[in-house]
Amino acid sequence: MRLVIIEVMEATGNATFDTLSRITAGLKSPPEYCGVPHLNHETGHTIGSEEAFIDTLDFSSAEREQSENMIKSCFQSFYNFLLN
Repeated sequence: MRLVIIEVMEATGNATFDTLSRITAGLKSPPEYCGVPHLNHETGHTIGSEEAFIDTLDFSSAEREQSENMIKSCFQSFYNFLLN
């Protein structure tokens, strides 16, 4: 189940830094943390590297339901974080 949370964090991080790099790209001095250097660093972590492994896992119905609930909860938490 930890792998599910890690992949959600990687996906939200990648989407966030991709958007922030596009927003800040036109600035005279774009912030490094929100710019391309950080985006390039983030996409090199684990995003996608576990994809083939995840596809080989067999989840029971209960495990699949628990994973789906964790994914929804993580995305909702991230959404709430951005709103506040």
